[in-house]
Amino acid sequence: RDLNPRLIYATVTGYGLSGPNRELPAFDPVVQAMSGIMATTGEPDGPPLKAGPAVVDFMGGVHLLAGILAAIRERDRTGKGLLVETALNDSVIPTLMTQIGAYYGLGLRQMRDGNRVAGGAVAPYNAYPARDGWVMILAEDNRRWRRLCELMGRRKPADDTRSATNSARSGTRDELDAVMAAWTNDFTRQEIMDRMK
Repeated sequence: RDLNPRLIYATVTGYGLSGPNRELPAFDPVVQAMSGIMATTGEPDGPPLKAGPAVVDFMGGVHLLAGILAAIRERDRTGKGLLVETALNDSVIPTLMTQIGAYYGLGLRQMRDGNRVAGGAVAPYNAYPARDGWVMILAEDNRRWRRLCELMGRRKPADDTRSATNSARSGTRDELDAVMAAWTNDFTRQEIMDRMK
């Protein structure tokens, strides 16, 4: 830096350059466990599971890149380079905002709920069987739920007080999942996708 004050240099570590965990190993699945990702992945009565892809490694790289690009803009403005530091653990914490909100806002302690959203805030929200595999379907709001009912040829469920709102549907998730699975099981994944367009 003394030779080139415009130099931008970057580092990625598991838990930061300082702090109590700076010396801990930081392989992707280890950081998934430390960050809480594994506590949100899996079935309610099963053990925590790691996410399939190496989300920690890739999110760390994306955050490092964003920091480098921001440092370039700062150097363009000031003529001075910077040290860019990214911690793998810190880079994945934002992906847990839904779970953190459910924990602090709703007091929800069980975060593993399979393919459903923890706490049942959205229903339907699950992977359903098709004739040739599985398809993920969710109706995030009441408008999408009514549209899904039309696609399924079932206008009545959208008007049923037990399914008219997300909160009502959340209370009957098992029954709703059975209705969804009965419908999706009659089609291939592509046929379902074509109906959704």
